[in-house]
Amino acid sequence: MQLGELLAQRQQEIETWTEQIAALESEAAGERARAGQIGETLAIAQEQVEKVRIELVDLEGAIGALGDGAEFAPHRVRVGA
Repeated sequence: MQLGELLAQRQQEIETWTEQIAALESEAAGERARAGQIGETLAIAQEQVEKVRIELVDLEGAIGALGDGAEFAPHRVRVGA
């Protein structure tokens, strides 16, 4: 193989690697953006779960307060009475 042919082959390899690097950098940027969106979604979901947990704790407290004040007898409750 002649020196000129070898040089052209190496230049082609370098161009191919450069294109591959650019594609990988672009893909990495997309993945970072996606990770950011997933992080935001997770934070929102955690906030919502915490709000629901607080509501459940409050509800359990209210149910406990009802149970402490009177005997719970569902068979004695009349609908519409």
